[in-house]
Amino acid sequence: MKPVWVFPGQGSQFKGMGADLFARYPKLVSEADEIVGYSLRRLCLEGPEQRLGQTQYTQPALFVVSALSYLQRREQGASAACFAGHSLGEFNALHAADAFDFATGVALVAQRGQLMAQAPRARWPPSSDSARTRCVRCLPARSSRRSTSRT
Repeated sequence: MKPVWVFPGQGSQFKGMGADLFARYPKLVSEADEIVGYSLRRLCLEGPEQRLGQTQYTQPALFVVSALSYLQRREQGASAACFAGHSLGEFNALHAADAFDFATGVALVAQRGQLMAQAPRARWPPSSDSARTRCVRCLPARSSRRSTSRT
């Protein structure tokens, strides 16, 4: 039975990730650097760690490291029955399933990271009464009676 490969989402990044992969795949790393406009190797290995934790940098870095890790495993003969991913990792799962090439994946994820970094952060509970009222209206009404049906 073949395994299922699951790619991680944002939050799994760490300073030093990809250290063994950047030198192994210099052409792909260079291609990714050109797309994002900065050195992913430097970002991942030298920091600063605060920058690596910013969404617009985290997402392309994590996509590239996960894609290179997948490529290395595939070259070593590993294979999977299917691919899955958590949030950002879904892009790596699609790449692994040949839905798009590496460069397209880097470009998509870089754009995604930029957009997510610009999006307002959700807060709960909402800070204003009007926002709280709108949220409550969206929730299903609670029934005061319990169901007595039996199966």
